Amino acid sequence: MRRETIIEIGGLIALGVMSRLLPHLPNMTAMSAIALKARTRFGPLGLAVPLVSMLLSDAVIGFYNWKLLLSVYASFAIVGMLGVFLKRSQSVVAIAMVATVGSIIFFLVTNAAVWALSSWYPHTPAGLLACYAAGLLFLFPMLCGDMLFSFVLFRSGHAFSSARASIDAWKLTGGHVPTPSHSSNAIRSASSRPPGTTISPT
Repeated sequence: MRRETIIEIGGLIALGVMSRLLPHLPNMTAMSAIALKARTRFGPLGLAVPLVSMLLSDAVIGFYNWKLLLSVYASFAIVGMLGVFLKRSQSVVAIAMVATVGSIIFFLVTNAAVWALSSWYPHTPAGLLACYAAGLLFLFPMLCGDMLFSFVLFRSGHAFSSARASIDAWKLTGGHVPTPSHSSNAIRSASSRPPGTTISPT
């Protein structure tokens, strides 16, 4: 395994651990975003990345009912599988849609597990609805966290590439930054422009 890959995997695991250990709103962590990123970058084996983060952080936070805990781990694995949809397009819209679907899947699976495996709610349709209603309090912060960390993990590279390209272009011009013309000057000089060129407003 290449050193860069090991560093990237280690960074994702560390981010997941820190996002759970540092103070945060309920469910507002980087775990779903890490699951998506790891699956996109490393294929099916990447699903192990968020699970390792969970294990390490749970070793500090403390483990609880293993059946409920298993539903949480399974939910992040399912969310990670959605990363396949981000292999072709990592546009803002695609990331937002996948992150939203992931949050909803986690919400549905884990709350259904709480309803089925605990005695907190009656094991009736009304009890299930009550469980989901109570879980809505945690859905919004999780959705915000999934969006935020997904955009950071998937779009920061694009921002870096754009900045690097701008710096390279600046170096090629010898550090010269052309002074934009006033719009009136641009209009007056339009007649002297070659056919097919456009005028950029300032």
